[in-house]
Amino acid sequence: MELNGQRKEIGTPIFLQGGRTQVPLRFITELLGWDVKWYESDWSITLTKLMTTMVEMGHSH
Repeated sequence: MELNGQRKEIGTPIFLQGGRTQVPLRFITELLGWDVKWYESDWSITLTKLMTTMVEMGHSH
């Protein structure tokens, strides 16, 4: 895949099924800044994202 002129490795093939394009969840969520945890024991996924406040970014208002 190419994003903003840079090539990115997706990890697994992208494919069409039923008229929809399917891409790996991990690739998309990490691209958006989310952390992905996969739990094989119950096949669950947890997505988390660190949120910053304006104070943490150096703004006081």
